[in-house]
Amino acid sequence: MFHVNNVLTYEDLSFGGGYIEAADGAGAGNMLNNPWDPFEEDTHTDRPNSETWYVQAEYAVNDDLTLSSVYGESDTDEGNGDAKFNEFNFVVAYQVCESLLLEAAYINLTTTDDADEGFDKLWIHATYEF
Repeated sequence: MFHVNNVLTYEDLSFGGGYIEAADGAGAGNMLNNPWDPFEEDTHTDRPNSETWYVQAEYAVNDDLTLSSVYGESDTDEGNGDAKFNEFNFVVAYQVCESLLLEAAYINLTTTDDADEGFDKLWIHATYEF
C-alpha cells in the first residue's frame, strides 16, 4: 500500500488530495482497517492493483455545522478486466448539542466493473455520547 495525502488549510476552509496505490495481487483488503481510504464506500481503493486519486474539501460554516466533500477515481485490474470507479461524497455534520451529532451524506458511485453496479446512496446518522 502506497499513500500520499496533502492538505491546505485557510481559516475554516481546507482542501486536500491524495494518491493511493494498492499492492499487486493482495491489495489493501488484507488489512483490518484501511485508515487511508477517504471514501464512505470502501469498495475500490483496496482492490488488487488499484490506483486511486482523490480531492477533498471541508468548510466549517460555524462551530456546529461542517460541510465536506470528496471526489476520486480508481483504476483497477483484477484479472477480470480493467475497471474504473468514480465516487463523489457530500456530507453535512451538525453538532446539535455537546452530546449529539447528526450527519447526513449523499454518495454517488459509478463503475465500469461488470461484477459491481454503481449506485446513489443517502444516509443519516446520529451519534449520542454520554
